[in-house]
Amino acid sequence: MKFNEGDLVRQITEDGTGEIKSVHLATDNTINLKNSIGELEWYDSCDYELVTSNQKVMEPKFPQPQPQHQVAIVSFEGSIQREVKAIREALKVTDLSTFRVKIEAKGPLNSGEIKITYEISESEYGGNTVYGDNIREALSEMLRRHGWNSANAPTAISYDGIPT
Repeated sequence: MKFNEGDLVRQITEDGTGEIKSVHLATDNTINLKNSIGELEWYDSCDYELVTSNQKVMEPKFPQPQPQHQVAIVSFEGSIQREVKAIREALKVTDLSTFRVKIEAKGPLNSGEIKITYEISESEYGGNTVYGDNIREALSEMLRRHGWNSANAPTAISYDGIPT
């Protein structure tokens, strides 16, 4: 019989109590097995029978070291500043000179229902204001509106008759 590397084989005996060994290498008529003292030796494959096919030998499992998680400790104010800077960077593609971001949180004191509203405006006086419960969506909507307003602004005609 032809065996493959990793097969478990047992020496054929009359009472069926032959020792089970793992095949390390196999050719057509010979197999390479570890003997009783742990050395590899070649045996005639006709003297062995297949127990299980290509089983991986179980290796002892050791606890794997857990990766160290690094958590950045950022203050509330620091996270707000980071978000506002990201909004400012997103608005740099427009012709706006100022912007305003307001965050409003409200709710009853005795329950966990808190409503947070974000307000983003094109100017510090509240022109083209967008409200939303998600700051990224509110920014996206404000940019969309600003793009529409810019694209659909009326063309001014100069006094010399050339459109500007």
